[in-house]
Amino acid sequence: MQRELDPNARGHVGGPADVERLAAALRANGFERFDVALVLGSGLGAFAERLEGAHGVAFDALDGMPTSAVPGH
Repeated sequence: MQRELDPNARGHVGGPADVERLAAALRANGFERFDVALVLGSGLGAFAERLEGAHGVAFDALDGMPTSAVPGH
């Protein structure tokens, strides 16, 4: 069964205002400029720890990032 996205739900990115909201949240978490961004899910923490110069931030700290629908994540 496919779920319909609620356009008013946190994490739904659908337009320029949503992208700016996410960009503002990234800036507030110290990401002023970057060349590459990787979104890593669960199970990839060991990979992230090996990246030179990597900086991380939790999804729930970023207004505009989709929230997980998987229990325990």
